[in-house]
Amino acid sequence: MASLAASAAIGKPTIYAHFGSKPRLFSMVVNHILSHHVVAGDDVHAEDPELALKKQLSSILVGCFQPMFLRLFRLFLSEAHKFPEIYAAFNATSENSIRLLTPHLMRIGEHAKLKAPVRDVAVALLAMANNLVMMKTVQMERGHDIAPDDEADRIVRVVLYGLVERSARRGR
Repeated sequence: MASLAASAAIGKPTIYAHFGSKPRLFSMVVNHILSHHVVAGDDVHAEDPELALKKQLSSILVGCFQPMFLRLFRLFLSEAHKFPEIYAAFNATSENSIRLLTPHLMRIGEHAKLKAPVRDVAVALLAMANNLVMMKTVQMERGHDIAPDDEADRIVRVVLYGLVERSARRGR
């Protein structure tokens, strides 16, 4: 707090008067960063719903791969158990991502039978994307490149079409 006050050229009491507490200030910073990094993709509604879904997931990945977000995610992994506000902010971001993916999945569901509820499919897509974010977080300094468009395409194909083709006969 002293460093923050010095950077802002104000006193610590001013920070506390405005934000109330360290956890509240931290929560507001987290919410600000998260709300500016996970956003709707550009004009994805006019396209084929599967392509729109891939573009939206890629947009989410691009936001999550930003260095500021990755540093924040590292902090989330190490400190969320101490600060419920951090967990709540990341949970709200996940819910926002689900809302961004849902319309595309609903459009896909109009043309094909989804084998799970739309929300469950969106959660599965995000779970796979979150794995990439964790990997990127761990290897942030090494410049490990992950191509968001390619990964979004792979994740959507895996979730929508699966990996194992079942035999027509039961028991095989």
